[in-house]
Amino acid sequence: MVSFGLHITRSSFFSLHGFVDGDWTSNIDNHKSIDGYLILFGHTPISWKSGKQLIVVRSSTGVEYKALANGTSKII
Repeated sequence: MVSFGLHITRSSFFSLHGFVDGDWTSNIDNHKSIDGYLILFGHTPISWKSGKQLIVVRSSTGVEYKALANGTSKII
C-alpha cells in the first residue's frame, strides 16, 4: 500500500535548518526570477515554497538576497 504525506519520525535531533536558492532571469518573457526555500525541523520539512519573484531584479546577487530575505522571514 502506498502512502502519501509528511512522515514525522521520533528523534532526538531537534534543530531548525533553512535552505534558499534563486535563479536569475530564467524567464525571458517577463524577466522575473525564480526563488524558493525549504525549512526543516529535524529531518522533517515543515515549510517550503518555489515561485516567481514579484519584482524584477538586475543581478544574480539581488535574486539570492531576495530569496534569503523570504526564507529568513518564514523561519522567524
